[in-house]
Amino acid sequence: MEVNVTSSLRITHLFANRLLDRGEKGAICFTSSSSCFIPSPMSAMYGATKAFLTHFATSLAAEVGPSGIQVLVIHPSPVDSNFYSNTRGLGAMESAKKTAVSAETVAKSILSSVVSHAAGGGGGSVSTWKMA
Repeated sequence: MEVNVTSSLRITHLFANRLLDRGEKGAICFTSSSSCFIPSPMSAMYGATKAFLTHFATSLAAEVGPSGIQVLVIHPSPVDSNFYSNTRGLGAMESAKKTAVSAETVAKSILSSVVSHAAGGGGGSVSTWKMA
């Protein structure tokens, strides 16, 4: 809750206001998860906080887009990380782990998306996608 909701709100508030106060353009990117779209047994809070991020980003895009601030929310699932290290015996998690992409692939895709979004001038629109 503190990482996905509280800190995201505080950091976004700080930097979005700086951009707006200075009249500068910029990009704000959130990392959500496809778990916000599907039931998340044994990780309901995780899915709920990611759903919050997705909805927050969508609403924020409508607010700051006209000022030239791009808002993107990324749903990179699944990612090869320690997230799956304690999921033995959970069939769905084992399947996800087999198709996971590297964190480096996700980072490159996010940067590419921000750059192409900025070049296209997509004023406030939100890009959502899954890596799978």
